[in-house]
Amino acid sequence: MKIYLVGGAVRDNILGIESKDKDYVVVNSSPQEMKKKGFISVGNDFPVFLHPKTKFEYALARTEKKVGHGYTGFKSYSDPNVTLLEDLERRDLTINAMARDISGNIIDPFGGINDLNAKIIRHVSPAFIEDPLRVLRVARFAAKFKFSIAKETKILLKKIVQSGELAHLVSERIWQELAKGIMEKYPSEMLKTLIDCGAFFFLFGKIEGTNLKQFTHNTYKNLFSSVDYAAVLGHPLHSRFAILMQKIWNENQSREKQLKWVKVFFKAIRAPSNCERFTILTLTHQAQISKAYSLNWEELIQLIESADGIRRPDRFEELLSTCKILYLFSDIRQDQPCSQEYLLKVLSVIRNVDLKKVIAGTTAHKKIQKAIKEARIKALQDNL
Repeated sequence: MKIYLVGGAVRDNILGIESKDKDYVVVNSSPQEMKKKGFISVGNDFPVFLHPKTKFEYALARTEKKVGHGYTGFKSYSDPNVTLLEDLERRDLTINAMARDISGNIIDPFGGINDLNAKIIRHVSPAFIEDPLRVLRVARFAAKFKFSIAKETKILLKKIVQSGELAHLVSERIWQELAKGIMEKYPSEMLKTLIDCGAFFFLFGKIEGTNLKQFTHNTYKNLFSSVDYAAVLGHPLHSRFAILMQKIWNENQSREKQLKWVKVFFKAIRAPSNCERFTILTLTHQAQISKAYSLNWEELIQLIESADGIRRPDRFEELLSTCKILYLFSDIRQDQPCSQEYLLKVLSVIRNVDLKKVIAGTTAHKKIQKAIKEARIKALQDNL
């Protein structure tokens, strides 16, 4: 039995990056031997085991053969005679097809170290084209490292898209890769990669109301700048995705149609509900937020109440920050200063109104509502 650290952990170690997950390949062993040594079997499609103490994954060396569609359409073959080289050869990219033995020696049969030094993403073998998920994985690694993609790898990405294989990916895996990519340091690199190979239009072009093929240079520039700026500010996933969805939308569509098709899209892609809710929140309130300085006191209060800002001030601040990014990277001429700070002041003033004092002795619902509104308006008049 020989054990090697493989994949991302080796790559990250070379780059000086701490890697949380560590995967191992076991050569010249069998399921029986692994279980005898206390490893816990967890693999259904091929022999994968968890270390009894560290819980890291240990997979028996294997080869794969394409037998169907999608990333699941493979038949794995594992045997004590399968070599480390054969196992590494089935991997996607040269920078992920390296191993390290127990003495610390790096096994790099496909030039992964050279590609790391040259900051290039390159496929390992022609079998790369067999797995459509690799389109999204390459895009994600572009977003993670901001490496350039080898010309020959770009050709294979386009061939995968043109083959129609992306249609066989399950929604959960598409979302998983998209979410990881948009949360990387350079999310625009993921979008550029997907646009270049045609996958972006497959993923987002079917949303009714988008008009991706008529995007201008400025449209793309604003899209890339906005998601990267959100990354710089450390925005959470739901904010970054709301920015992406807003930027790809056709502004000529009515708000009602936008909201309808956002719900259809999120349902189809199986995204978390908080991403859907925050995207809808952004679509619903962005226009009002952008013109906050022109709103009267009553309209400002209504805006904050409808966005649930009084009850959830932290989320409201996230909404304002998201809309600020959309405001900053827009083709629309900006005649007014950004309203984020102004609306936060408005929110602070109305949240500080002593409601118990305002409604003391009042029982009728309509009178309570009126008294609260009047008290909040007066507070704004006195403090802003």
